[in-house]
Amino acid sequence: MWGCRTFLTATEQMESPPTNPEDLLLAASGPPQPARNRTGDLLAGRYELLELLARGGSGSVFKARDRRLGRPVAIKIAYPRDSKQRARLIREARIGAQLSHPYLMEVHDHGFENECVYIVMPLIMGPTLRARVNGAPLPWQTAGVFVHQLLVALAVLHSVGVIHRDVKSENCLLRHDISGDRLILADFGLARVDRTALCDLPAHQTSQVIASIGYMAPERMDSHGDARSDVYSAGVVLFEALTRELPFRGQPDEVLWQHGHEPPPPPSSMADVPREFDALIARALAKDPRDRFQSVGAFDAALLRVVKVPQVEVMPTAGVEEVSRALFAWEQCDVTSALVEARKAEVCDRRWRCLRELIEVVRAAEGAASV
Repeated sequence: MWGCRTFLTATEQMESPPTNPEDLLLAASGPPQPARNRTGDLLAGRYELLELLARGGSGSVFKARDRRLGRPVAIKIAYPRDSKQRARLIREARIGAQLSHPYLMEVHDHGFENECVYIVMPLIMGPTLRARVNGAPLPWQTAGVFVHQLLVALAVLHSVGVIHRDVKSENCLLRHDISGDRLILADFGLARVDRTALCDLPAHQTSQVIASIGYMAPERMDSHGDARSDVYSAGVVLFEALTRELPFRGQPDEVLWQHGHEPPPPPSSMADVPREFDALIARALAKDPRDRFQSVGAFDAALLRVVKVPQVEVMPTAGVEEVSRALFAWEQCDVTSALVEARKAEVCDRRWRCLRELIEVVRAAEGAASV
């Protein structure tokens, strides 16, 4: 949706029937209506569409103004004739609304207007990583920082059972702030939820094979894939950021064959980058998922041994799942279980010590109050 195209691969099959109220509403909607949204329109009596930023085959993205809060926003609108895209947009809204992290796209609101579905997000005027890579050559240190941020974002998603399944440079937005450019991972419309760690979000099953061919792990042709499929796609993003090229190129059927059978070229043979990246790419893009990094945290740890990321930029990936369970237990007022999970997280990465100490202080205070 950010000015890019999503490729459909293999033969499309019907997705599982909708089971939640909003998807049923979409399925039961009347015959397709022409798209009515244009610059100057007002959505929900609140969002004024100011400028068309991007238009694709299934929807548009507008710069808009939230009249109620007086802030600029971006609004993604799915065309009424595309029921699958509308369902994906609702799914993206549900996932984005329940996750808050500096490297993940937030969702402020979503709704229905003129037979269309829309979601409201922060307005990020920076380029995509694809556009940045296609511009001036990207220093390999900078490329490493951006991919570190991508891997942290994926670790957060995986910690709550969400597999992104459409990791690519076009879904990585770059936002400029006082510390420099910061990567934000967007577009959760194809995400698969393997467990119900997110509130009111059922596990997603589909027999449809859909992704961007250039980034798709080979096992995705035969299965849903798992977190290691995101590892593969992140490896492709790293290769692209280093070399300004995708590892496999050609016609769609040729690219699919290369994903399954040919090793990626060493990035050091295509760009002036350290040879240590060759081993990183070879492992991240291994054909067999069992030969890859088994988590984005392991990939990130290996990357940080090559790229000297400024400490202010380094965010822990190891222990994220344990922290997620600790915070969930905290919300349920189960301080004992929260402390157990926080201690496990600290074993994975000592930087989680502050969380463990905070929970211990709260437990001690509660014990003193009960005496």
